[in-house]
Amino acid sequence: VGISSNVAFIWDNGVMTDLNSLIDINSGWSLFNATSINDFGWIVGNGRGPNGDSAFLLKPIPEPTTLPLLGLGGLFLRRKR
Repeated sequence: VGISSNVAFIWDNGVMTDLNSLIDINSGWSLFNATSINDFGWIVGNGRGPNGDSAFLLKPIPEPTTLPLLGLGGLFLRRKR
């Protein structure tokens, strides 16, 4: 998890990924920084949503369509207010 003045990101195996690329583009959210991640992969930080600046919580959840194909499934992030 990284802190930046412009973008929230996560480091995974030496690769930086913008968390904004992992949320629904139509969500109305722009994630500014990520401050912490727990053992479950939940990420907290700050961003701007439809109602202004706010904290966010992202939780990785399996994509239902990938579970039968991969056995484990891919992950995507869902914002919870």
